[in-house]
Amino acid sequence: MTKPIALDITAIAEMNFTTGVQRVIRQFVAAHSEDIEFIRYDDDANVWRSVPELGSIVVRERSGIVAQARAVAEKATVGVVHMGRRTSTRNLLREIPFARLAYFGLKNFLARNLQSQVVERNYSFKSQPIWEPNPNQTYLMMDIPVSIPHTWAMQDVFATKVMRSIIYVHDLFPLSHRHLFERENIGGVRGLHLEYLDAVSDATDVITNSEFTLSQYLRFLDLLETGTNHGQNRSVVYLPWPHFSTSGAKDDSVAQRIFQDASVRVLLIGQLDKRKNFQVVVSAIRELLTYGEDARLGILAGYSIVTDDVLQSALDACSPEQRSRISIEGIVSDAELLAIYDAVDVVAVPSLAEGYGLPVVEALSRGKRVIAANSTALPELATKFDNKAVTIIDPFDVQGWADAIRRVNQLPALPPVKLSAEFPRNWREFGTRILAKPRRR
Repeated sequence: MTKPIALDITAIAEMNFTTGVQRVIRQFVAAHSEDIEFIRYDDDANVWRSVPELGSIVVRERSGIVAQARAVAEKATVGVVHMGRRTSTRNLLREIPFARLAYFGLKNFLARNLQSQVVERNYSFKSQPIWEPNPNQTYLMMDIPVSIPHTWAMQDVFATKVMRSIIYVHDLFPLSHRHLFERENIGGVRGLHLEYLDAVSDATDVITNSEFTLSQYLRFLDLLETGTNHGQNRSVVYLPWPHFSTSGAKDDSVAQRIFQDASVRVLLIGQLDKRKNFQVVVSAIRELLTYGEDARLGILAGYSIVTDDVLQSALDACSPEQRSRISIEGIVSDAELLAIYDAVDVVAVPSLAEGYGLPVVEALSRGKRVIAANSTALPELATKFDNKAVTIIDPFDVQGWADAIRRVNQLPALPPVKLSAEFPRNWREFGTRILAKPRRR
């Protein structure tokens, strides 16, 4: 029997951690598995394939010789990336045939395959049957394409007008905030995003995760001289209120190691690049430590490593004692993440480019107060809650962040937040909203 949703998944969905887009996709799939046919584009054969599953995330052992080897591999990854940032190395990568391809292949292998979690598939991709557009299905993309041929194939599907097509857009920051995307670290991302948005403009429905992201998309459409889909339906559907899928299980070993018994415990979540603006919080923690506060900072970075010179400088400016109170963690399991949220006093979101702000609502769902930057979609999200639940701060004001952390940490426990009707209660309701026929915006 034909399943009603053809969900386009890519390598992004099968990264070995569950934050951001990965968490959105996996939680949507968990709530709608009986309605989903998974499809993937085969770049080599130029066909769509129907695949049986979204690869499962498997937690590897956290102790022993193998785990120690992974820790060494993580340090090797740091060395490889920093080597690639040298001018002499970049010149070699440009001049030697295939050197650039080999470098990025090694970096990605170290970063994604030698970590504490791995994605396992139980099928051979190339042997899967070909998928064709089906009028009894709705094409749904909640992921991000990783190749330009994939975006062209999306346009071909939309051009057939055989089926309804829905794109859930997370953000347009590679275009609107180009200074935050360094060419040597994320080569080609802007060009890929332009091709992706060309395809998106031909879909029947575009749904964004915030009014801010919708405004970004409409600004992009205004720049198109021809081909704009004037009949396209456009709407906003916020992500649902978080429910951690751990059956209540928590693992507090990582949380205890990060925060110990500190009286000020602050958490950052995200990749270690310019977009996240983490250096302002690192500097604020340094300020608090200088004046005798018993503070500790935990940074959950997934598989990423420091690629931002400003963040690295902020870390280097810390004394050995101060640096010992700042922990940068790789991939954590959901059970560990749940315990980490519950262990902290404040969750900081200083991002300069946020289409939504998943750590904001995750923190609030665990009863934790948030300090967020006055930037992009974060103020919009903050207005949906009591004004003491989320404190908005200038993203570059180090002293303001230090004062806010101290002030918020002294507030009483956060009472349960009043949930706006704009937020779906769960992933089933989220699916109902995005699949409903929206009014054109």
